Amino acid sequence: MYFVINLKKYRKMRGLTQKELGEKVGITQQYIASIEKVNRTKSPTLDVIAKLSIALRVCPYYLINFNCQEDGDIIHCNSYRREHCNSF
Repeated sequence: MYFVINLKKYRKMRGLTQKELGEKVGITQQYIASIEKVNRTKSPTLDVIAKLSIALRVCPYYLINFNCQEDGDIIHCNSYRREHCNSF
């Protein structure tokens, strides 16, 4: 559930349509639409989550977790996970 909320929030925050985000990541607009649905039948792979996080400049943990914070233009998780997000 958090993934859907966070993906939509940061896609819109970056001013991207589903099509534009899909183009940045190398997946279709239809796939973005399908993973933004709460009642989806298929979850994105870790590879897709990583690519989405790079395109959105968001820590990948944030896409799957709600307990993170903004740090300027980059989104980081709590300090325990911050070390994993330095490249984002």
